[in-house]
Amino acid sequence: MVQDVRERFWVRYSADGSVAQLYKLSYSGHFFQRWNKGEWVDASDRYERITQDAACDEVSAERANQIKDTFAEVQAAAIVADTVPDTVTDGFSALATSAIAMHEVFLGFVSAGFTEDQALKIITGLIRSE
Repeated sequence: MVQDVRERFWVRYSADGSVAQLYKLSYSGHFFQRWNKGEWVDASDRYERITQDAACDEVSAERANQIKDTFAEVQAAAIVADTVPDTVTDGFSALATSAIAMHEVFLGFVSAGFTEDQALKIITGLIRSE
């Protein structure tokens, strides 16, 4: 399955089956990292969870590189979307605007590595504490 013995790669899938995160284990430096905004960042605290999670699969280096390229395209699109003026929420009620903001926070937790269920529990806790 994996041909390069110096590095191993895993992907974590979201609930809809799309790739949510890419992870790499480098034996040369004993690093467990995740791909985040165009660079590898430390993810040592997630090693056990990711390598044993049913929502994660080990993939080849070729597949990992394809995923990195796809993430780069998605992130470039997100940068363009961030340039949309704040007037996008004009015309929405305060409740709808708050719902949009909470959804953005939820997506942030999911992209940070939390499961959707964990992210929802965190959001629920935030709402109840106010």
